Amino acid sequence: MRILVYVREWTKDFYLKLLRTAFGNPDITVISDFRGLGDIWSGTYLYDIQYDEKNEDYEREKRDIIARCRFLRSIPEKKAERLGRRFWNGVEEVISEGRFDFVCMPIIDCYTMDIIERIAEKHNIIHFSPVTSFVSGYSRYTKRGEFYPAERPVTDEEIQAVLDRLLKDDYTVTFAANKKRSVWDTKKFYIRRRLVDALYFPYRRRREKDRWNYHYNTRSFPEGPYQSYDVRRAEKYYKKLSEVKFSAADVYIPLHFTPEATVDYWCDDARWAQYNDSIIEFIRKSDSNIHFIVKEHPAVYGKRNIAFYEQLGAFRNVDIVHPYENSNMLLAKVQNVLVYTGSVGVEALLRGKKVFSVTDNYYFETSPNIVKVARLSVSDLTDRTLDTDNDAMMRKLLSGMFIGASSANRDIDASDLDAMAAEMRRIYDMETSRK
Repeated sequence: MRILVYVREWTKDFYLKLLRTAFGNPDITVISDFRGLGDIWSGTYLYDIQYDEKNEDYEREKRDIIARCRFLRSIPEKKAERLGRRFWNGVEEVISEGRFDFVCMPIIDCYTMDIIERIAEKHNIIHFSPVTSFVSGYSRYTKRGEFYPAERPVTDEEIQAVLDRLLKDDYTVTFAANKKRSVWDTKKFYIRRRLVDALYFPYRRRREKDRWNYHYNTRSFPEGPYQSYDVRRAEKYYKKLSEVKFSAADVYIPLHFTPEATVDYWCDDARWAQYNDSIIEFIRKSDSNIHFIVKEHPAVYGKRNIAFYEQLGAFRNVDIVHPYENSNMLLAKVQNVLVYTGSVGVEALLRGKKVFSVTDNYYFETSPNIVKVARLSVSDLTDRTLDTDNDAMMRKLLSGMFIGASSANRDIDASDLDAMAAEMRRIYDMETSRK
């Protein structure tokens, strides 16, 4: 069995163990954006003019590839096109010659991974990636965030246990990034990331002779000085729940953590990757009689440019709720919710809310109460709790998940390797039997 796996510095050892646990002793080829980490280095193609040859497949998809990658869309268009073209041609060569049975990598979050997935799809090679679920203790496999038909059998007892957890008033998704941070915490984070951008990344680019490495060119704070992110300034735009006047025309918008894969790569249209602009445009196009209650994501406290809050604050029909206010209490007070791909949509559907989405997402087909929209009018809204079959909805969702924790971050070794390997092998065998 031949496998192509994409790795980073902190994921290589884990992914090699995962693949060997799942498949015994496969023939593994490692590709990476980091020089010397694998058998294939992306820079081999990025800095070689011979890979600049025009490729019709790439030409058809380059706009979408560039628009989704936060690095490529931050550099001159011609340079972005050239980097993408060279990497596409290099990976096309690798995959055409490699005759791989399986392509594996963490969830797509940059153009090199995006291109690997597109070419694997083109060559009809089985490929999927692990991703943490909003249901604590569960994970799932997917290609681009969509619901993957893993067809895992689910018992009534398992469904009830998960529903009991999700429907508790105090249920929260326990991602570490969501913990509360002080003003000093946000300032320390800003200073640390600015030092990384100004000193460490340039050093790595020079040392590795890798000027165009995605990781060394991606900034946490791309726009403006500290004042543009200072939470003491942001606080004047936030409201407490007790200060919000609720009505039948309310629509709750839980903001995403951005930039991240769930917006850049999980949405069906690349324009949603310009997340802040897309939120402003959606509100502008919708009826002005709708009251939008926008709640900031707790993990974005001190990380989003305050210019976005200023734009939201210019709308008379928008209230911005503090990121550390209780989201379950807010959800209980509204009947209509607008999402992209976030888990709040699932929580809302389970509670009989009407959910609007700008994109298809992994739970889109689990309930008749979710509708895809480009704008909202008052007539679209409901003022009552809707009927929903929670058991059927959760059976569908859980059939695409498995019991076991996973991570793509530096805590990846805390993942449940055996559970991930067993499910990876099961899904691979299922896909093989379908061919």
